[in-house]
Amino acid sequence: TLSGSYATGNVTGGDNYIGGLVGYQYVGTLSGSYATGSVSGAQAVGGLVGFNAAQGTISSSYASTSASVSGTNYIGGLVGYNLGTIDSSSYATRSVSGTNLIGGLAGFNSGTISSSYATGDISASGGMAGGLVGQNTFSIDANGNVTSIGAISRSYATGPVTGGFSVGGLVGYNEKASISNTYATGTVTGSANDVGGLLGYNTNNGSVSSSYATGSVTAPAGVHVGGLLGQNISGTISSSYFDKGTTGQTAGLGKGTTTGITGLSTSEMQRSENFSGFNFTSTWFNYDGYTKPLLRSFLTPLSVTYTVSGSKTYDGTTACGTITCTYTTGTLTSGKNLLGTSSLALSSKNAGTVSGTGLYSDQQGYLMTASNSGTATIAKAPLTITGNSASTTYTGLAQTVSGYTVSGLVGSDTTSSLSGVSASVTGTNAGSYTNAVTASTQTNYTVSIANGSLTIAKAPLTITGNSTSTTYTGLAQTVSGYTVSGLVGSDTTSSLSGVSASVSGTNAGSYTNAVTASAQTNYTVS
Repeated sequence: TLSGSYATGNVTGGDNYIGGLVGYQYVGTLSGSYATGSVSGAQAVGGLVGFNAAQGTISSSYASTSASVSGTNYIGGLVGYNLGTIDSSSYATRSVSGTNLIGGLAGFNSGTISSSYATGDISASGGMAGGLVGQNTFSIDANGNVTSIGAISRSYATGPVTGGFSVGGLVGYNEKASISNTYATGTVTGSANDVGGLLGYNTNNGSVSSSYATGSVTAPAGVHVGGLLGQNISGTISSSYFDKGTTGQTAGLGKGTTTGITGLSTSEMQRSENFSGFNFTSTWFNYDGYTKPLLRSFLTPLSVTYTVSGSKTYDGTTACGTITCTYTTGTLTSGKNLLGTSSLALSSKNAGTVSGTGLYSDQQGYLMTASNSGTATIAKAPLTITGNSASTTYTGLAQTVSGYTVSGLVGSDTTSSLSGVSASVTGTNAGSYTNAVTASTQTNYTVSIANGSLTIAKAPLTITGNSTSTTYTGLAQTVSGYTVSGLVGSDTTSSLSGVSASVSGTNAGSYTNAVTASAQTNYTVS
């Protein structure tokens, strides 16, 4: 067992098993230790340990600073070749370069990696390059029996990865091994087949579950490239996601079976309810609206008390405005980010009683438990709904005016934000009709109503008495009746009331056939 040890010098070796602190760990535990110097060698080269055997454990240890790790194959920021265990917030921040099997934490893994991470730049001139692990696979003994199978869990990588084939933001090549509860955010660039935001190539019952990727993924045309995975052959994927916006990929998988992969928008990636299959009780945590899912194992508990007082009128936002918003916390830890301190917010934008919120953190920050003190309210805003009005002329048919206008909407609210509002009236005959507005009680507005109207004016109508010419007969002669112009719709002369025209004469002369007409409901008579 080696504990609390460190090395700061550069290490250069011309052969294999080269480490910044330990070249070859066969058995035992290396804990609470670190290395800061550059390391270079041939194969199995690591920033802290070159080769970690099956009985070896690396715990709470790291290889940090901007120093580099380089070699040919099996090159890792922390461990070159790992058959054992790496856990308890072990990490590497080194840039790592080589030919094949190049990883930010480990070049090769057939052991167990948990609660660990890597942030360094990764570059492979060949392939199997990953932000965390180059190749995650299995080991066999001299008789061909499987002795260990790689397992990566509760770990992440953020560094950019560049390589040829089998290039992934977290793992380059995964065979028979498992990857669960992980994520990658670094950019991924591949020049050959199988390039993915999380994993390049998955095969032979390799599994990926409850994981996601967000980094930009680029590769030449015709290459198997996906927002999450480059190629999946005889492997399984479940409850895993990629950001369609930031990865630049519309497909989660370049080639193979896509079951278990879901693409989300960047805003959807910030909502925990979109991550079906993720355990947000014990494994993951999210500050909804602020972050993508974070792994709990790297977060430090912190108590937060929000205090609010006063009131404001609904403005469609969660901004504190005229409400006083403050906070207090438990003891802060140096180096950890408490975010949102200058933009505290309210728990809801809606009218009613509200509390404080708005603080959040990042992956190496805090897991906050919030409580609230004080009371504050958001009052409803005034809103006027006015029924539409129209003026028209009698047509003999039913005419309608409907709808309304709204004044007083705030924020991004539109008329669709209101509920149970309607206004409509129909009329046929000349006259005035009220377009009455009805409105349910609104969540965020106190409503004033102004009804509209439908005015139907009388149509113009001309009634002309009949005329005739005749010759004196010595007897009385009569002309009667009339013609009408201006009737509309299905109206006929029988639709009129109190209309008559008749005149009689005996002697030669001219007589007036005078028309008399009562006032008509729908016509102005001339």
